[in-house]
Amino acid sequence: MSKTEIHRRQALALLGALMAGCGRGGVDPSKDNVDDPLERELSSTGAVPDVVRVGITPTLGSGTSGKLAPLYEYLAERLGRRVEGHTAKSYDDLAVLVRDQKVELAVFSPAAYVTARKGMEAVAIATATRNGSPTYLGYLFVKNTGDKRPLLTELEGKTVAWVSEYSTSGYLYPRVMLKDKGIDPDAFFSKHVFAKSHDEAIRMVAEGEVDVGAAASPFVDPETHQTRDGATSLTVVAKTDRIPLD
Repeated sequence: MSKTEIHRRQALALLGALMAGCGRGGVDPSKDNVDDPLERELSSTGAVPDVVRVGITPTLGSGTSGKLAPLYEYLAERLGRRVEGHTAKSYDDLAVLVRDQKVELAVFSPAAYVTARKGMEAVAIATATRNGSPTYLGYLFVKNTGDKRPLLTELEGKTVAWVSEYSTSGYLYPRVMLKDKGIDPDAFFSKHVFAKSHDEAIRMVAEGEVDVGAAASPFVDPETHQTRDGATSLTVVAKTDRIPLD
């Protein structure tokens, strides 16, 4: 969270929008602070629960919810309510949580939201920025062996770990990038697996379970070859066009 900042006012507005379909059960009117414009945005929906549940996908691995603790703390302070993070098992599962009103706020990747929005009574009106930019990149990478960086064409016949079929940077954009270069990704790689998270795709490459991985640019520094925790050395072979942040 130190480099990624969700626009706080927009996050609260999104929270109100997602609450619009919820019932009034569990609402305590005494907690509404009409002097706070952000609180008025939420109260105008008529449904501000005592506990605000935030649904997320496991894009950062098993510790995803913990990494978003600063956002939860901010929301709790401004709303005067407890805020809980709920990590969905997958992108599909997150859509189900929203549809069934098991969460009031959800953070989707762009592609996952477009895919899931038809079944949800929710509107996306917030985005994130990283280092002042609302976009990022997707990378295809291999384990750094100290040798010369391989050409993209030299990855033919290798095994690849994608993040998820709904991952914008870890699947969809890299595949579009390959197709734009005249490469059929399905035939190009000999084996395809879904790692379920960016960290897991990195681990699979680092430990030799697959030859190639796909992940978002915040996870890999192409200049230093290091992952964000500095524990793994990777070589970026190709990058996608810029992608809107979640």
